[in-house]
Amino acid sequence: MVTEIKPDAPALLAHPLDPLSPDEIERASALAKAHAGGADSIRFPLVALHEPDKRAVRSFNLGEPIERRALAILFDTATGETIEAVVDLNADTVESWTTRTDVQPFPLMEEFGRAQETVKNSPEWRAAMLRKGVTEEQLNTIQIDPWPAGNFGSKWETRHRILKAIAYLRDTEDDNGYGRPVEGVMAVVDLVDNKVLEVIEEDGAPPPTSALRFDGEHAAAHPRQDLKPLDIVQPEGVSFTLDGHLLQWQKWQMRVSLHPREGLVLHQIAYDDDGRLRPICYRASMAEMVVPYGDPSITQSFKNAFDSGEVGGLGRLTNSLELGCDCLGEIVYMDGHVTDERGGARTINNALCIHEEDFGVLWKHTYADERGIQPWVRRSRRLVVSAIATVGNYDYGFYWYFYQDGSWEHEIKATGIVQTIAIEDDDPQITRHRIAPGLGGTIHQHFYCFRLDMEVDGAANSVYEIDTVPIPRSDEYPLGNAFTANATRLERESEAARVVNSAAARHWRIANDTTTNPLGDPPAYVLMPGQTVAMMAAEDSAVGQRAVFARNQLHVTPYDAAELYPAGDYPNQSEPGQGIPAWMAADRALHDEDVVVWYTVGMNHLVCPEDWPVAPVHRAGFALKPWGFFDRNPALDLPMPDHCAHEEAGMDHHHSPNGHS
Repeated sequence: MVTEIKPDAPALLAHPLDPLSPDEIERASALAKAHAGGADSIRFPLVALHEPDKRAVRSFNLGEPIERRALAILFDTATGETIEAVVDLNADTVESWTTRTDVQPFPLMEEFGRAQETVKNSPEWRAAMLRKGVTEEQLNTIQIDPWPAGNFGSKWETRHRILKAIAYLRDTEDDNGYGRPVEGVMAVVDLVDNKVLEVIEEDGAPPPTSALRFDGEHAAAHPRQDLKPLDIVQPEGVSFTLDGHLLQWQKWQMRVSLHPREGLVLHQIAYDDDGRLRPICYRASMAEMVVPYGDPSITQSFKNAFDSGEVGGLGRLTNSLELGCDCLGEIVYMDGHVTDERGGARTINNALCIHEEDFGVLWKHTYADERGIQPWVRRSRRLVVSAIATVGNYDYGFYWYFYQDGSWEHEIKATGIVQTIAIEDDDPQITRHRIAPGLGGTIHQHFYCFRLDMEVDGAANSVYEIDTVPIPRSDEYPLGNAFTANATRLERESEAARVVNSAAARHWRIANDTTTNPLGDPPAYVLMPGQTVAMMAAEDSAVGQRAVFARNQLHVTPYDAAELYPAGDYPNQSEPGQGIPAWMAADRALHDEDVVVWYTVGMNHLVCPEDWPVAPVHRAGFALKPWGFFDRNPALDLPMPDHCAHEEAGMDHHHSPNGHS
């Protein structure tokens, strides 16, 4: 049994952090376009809430007037000019207007389409395809994939707004083109003048003769017949409430929304501790990601897409989720609203999924004495808030999990179709691995940088690096078995670019040193690394200089409202050193500050045959756990499981002498 619930949209905006409504998106766009002169060539890569000052949000009371501003990024497709505008939606006026000639906003969907047509109509490119053995008939169904160009210092990347295009053969227009890549040809396309600037050619293996499809009847010749129904049933409904964008579950509270660039965003994450609402994190989002490829060929080596800020915005690429497919159980969905690039509003139905899951045993102890055996157990349940975005060939699921013991975590699920390259039978398979006859999957990495604007029991926080280390033998420790945890406070930004060290079980503690818990220690949350990996690209490589955030797993900066994206506001064709390295050069103090923790999750993808023709989910993530935030296990108050037979039988037993009950 599956159930879909969609709450009624609130009649009026209820909170300063509510995302822009469709009407607000359209009004902001219309006001900005009119201010620009109303040219038909004006497009809107981004229209989003211009978030108000934190102090105003924290002091806001329901029912008070709400100041509403929109940030609009305008791009003139005729001139290549970029404009940043802040629109006052209360007064229907343009509050600020900045023209930028030094940046490139991410390519528009229509630009990807125009690039494909421009390449197909290029005589130079068609001649190169024919030299590769592609027939005129095959050119009718060929797949063109335009990619962000990166910045390798060429005259095209520094003087033009461009995409780089590669090609795949298809027998029909719905064929899986990634099974038949055309190697050794790449076109550089100017998006303002709509022309091919250059066609680059090199030797390459011929395309495979056929592609393996996975859709419909192509998925399997003999589908499995032995799966029995699996139902998730909550006969009394869900245990959480959703009032507009305010989500409350158990003792957790947060605000949930879809941002057009960052995708799923959580605000004001807090925990109700016996009637006291304690703040933990003001804003949490996946702020940027980059996917560097490790192959030297011309069709692969330039690929290092910043999928959030360079490709088109994760929010704008978010899927409409389907009940029973993407989400299973008693589901509550939220729609998302983004701009359609011409200033209109586009609604993504079922953009965000909220549900509960059983998560096994939360705590358990079996007590045995002369009276017999008495097991005590409580089951864990978690709240799941999720979204899925499709970025080209890859699909990314972003899952926030909240638990009854006060911990929370994030898991990324990467799936979709891997990037492919045609290879010869004797290919050495150093930077690609054979996944099908004549076809290789290129070695690559995925890096996801999360921006965690922490406020553990208030805005003044400090970050400590915790390493577990052995204690040398001495008269006091003669057996060589002793070890301890060393805590090093990160005092300034110059000290706060850190890496994971599994040998020391390294993690980071975000503490409020201005207050204490009942035991006299600062309340804190610890950031626990999950699976991750170092960036393999050289520090002085193009991607190494533009994605400095991925060279370390952790960075810490003091809060600045303008510092939102770790590779800078405009990573498309960006110069090196934008974002985190530019901010951290100021070497600001971090102790007892309003700190932002940037944590980067890394995935290493050495592609194998089991990843073809569609890859199973690859997972990675991190967790945040209370450390002295509570004075005892906060899940002691959970009721006995409904069907826990041994506890029901044990109700006749005496309570244990330790007070377990």
